[in-house]
Order: sequence, then C-alpha cells, then structure tokens
Amino acid sequence: MSTNPLSSYLRKPEIYIKLPSGGKWWPPGSLNMPPNGELPVMAMNGHDDMAMRNADGLMNGASSVRVVQSCVPNISNAWVGPTMDIEYMFVAIRIASYGNEMESEGKCSECGEMTSFVIDLSSILAGMQFPSFDQPVQVGELFVVLKPSSYQLTNLTSQQVFEKQRALLTVQSSDLTIEQKEEILQDTISKLSDLTVSKLIEYIDHIILPDGTKVDEREFLLEFIDQADRGSFNKLRKGIEEKNAQYRAPDLPFNCSNPDCNHENIVRFEFNPSNFFAVDS
Repeated sequence: MSTNPLSSYLRKPEIYIKLPSGGKWWPPGSLNMPPNGELPVMAMNGHDDMAMRNADGLMNGASSVRVVQSCVPNISNAWVGPTMDIEYMFVAIRIASYGNEMESEGKCSECGEMTSFVIDLSSILAGMQFPSFDQPVQVGELFVVLKPSSYQLTNLTSQQVFEKQRALLTVQSSDLTIEQKEEILQDTISKLSDLTVSKLIEYIDHIILPDGTKVDEREFLLEFIDQADRGSFNKLRKGIEEKNAQYRAPDLPFNCSNPDCNHENIVRFEFNPSNFFAVDS
C-alpha cells in the first residue's frame, strides 16, 4: 500500500494532558493510558464540527462522546469515563482546535451591564478543583468508598432534569383536567425517585464492613441503598453531594465595561457543549 503524500498535512496532537483521575475509575478497555500518563489531544476535524452543531446529539450526549473519542484517540469509550476527566478534555480540545483564548461575557452585579472579556483556557485547566475520594463516608459501622460520576450518568441526570421541567410546564397548561395534571405530577415524582436510588449506586465504588471485608457486588450495593433506613440514606446522599461540590472550575474576574461603573465582578466558568465549540466563540 502506497504512502499518502498528504500524510504530513493530516491533523496531529496539539497538546498533551494528564487526566485529573490519573486513569482510575475507567473500566478496562475504555482507555489506553500511555506509560508517561500523558494523553495526546488533536484539533477537531470537519465531522466533529458538524457533530457539535447537531441539537439532538448535544442533548443526548452522543456528539460530545464522538468528539472526545475523535480528538483523544486513546479514549475508546468516553461514556464510562469520569465526568471530571471528560470536561477537562473538552477544555483541552477547545485549546487544540481554536487556541488558548476564548471570549465570554458576564453581567455586572452593580449596574447590570453585559461585558465581554477573554478567558485564558490554560488557567482554567490549571485552576480546576477536583474532589479526593480517598476519604470514605461513614454510615454507622460501614465505610462507603465513593467514586466520581461517569459522563453517562451526568448526561442522564441532565436529561431527567429537562424532562422534569417540561412535565411541570405541561401541568401548567389550562387544557388539562385536574386529574390529568395530578397523574403527570405523580409520574414525574416516581421517575425522579427511581433515578435517585439508581444514581446513588453509581457513586459507590465499594463498602467496607467492620471486619474489613470489601463489598463491591452491584446487586448487594443496590439492595443496601434500596433498604437502608432514612438516616443512612440521607448521610450517604449528603456525602455524595459534598464530593460533587468540591468539583468546580475557577471563578472568572472581570471589570464592568460601563465607564461610569467599572465594578469588579466574578462569575463562574461553566461548560456548555452547545456553544463551547462554536467557531465564533
């Protein structure tokens, strides 16, 4: 087979990154970790750019997964990777594709003026904070060792929140009877309750018994969550919420563009796949 004379013009790695997780919590076969722990990141190609403009693909997460696997070839299944790794890679892909600077805007807390400013994405990568999962959550005599949320779980949760909001808007419709509204509300509450239980197990790596025995069988963990008393359930949920709260991107300072104000503001950096990779962003 002849060598492609255009091979030197094909995309190649632009930057190299180390995952926040270090590769831990990735199921076997989903990640090919290099010996030095650094993953090559390439710029998006035309197919990736089109994928990030697909509204349905952005909603269900398929477009985001496709782009990660295209731009970070060592990733073969981005769905199962920790969300903190996936979003870290999103920022790296943005840098590889469009450069280190990104325009953003914020609303002044004093006068309400909208101000455009430039973000240094390298500082975002350097300043992102990640929770430590070394310290287990104690639930009575048990020690519950947690793990980060997978991207698939995070995306599912976002879709459920969207469906809940849509259901509540439907309930407000004057065309429905009281009975129909009540039925929709009860169905929504039931689905959210089931999701809460199924979500919690996805955050548990294993549970350590008082004698040191480690329990990591999914069916046993699910039964524990399903049958745990209210106090244990709430303590576990609080522990998960605390871990999630530790994961955040750095705040972004900017001065109001209104010359009569010039107030110094701080906004939170937020990742939104629908506009993060826009050509004009």
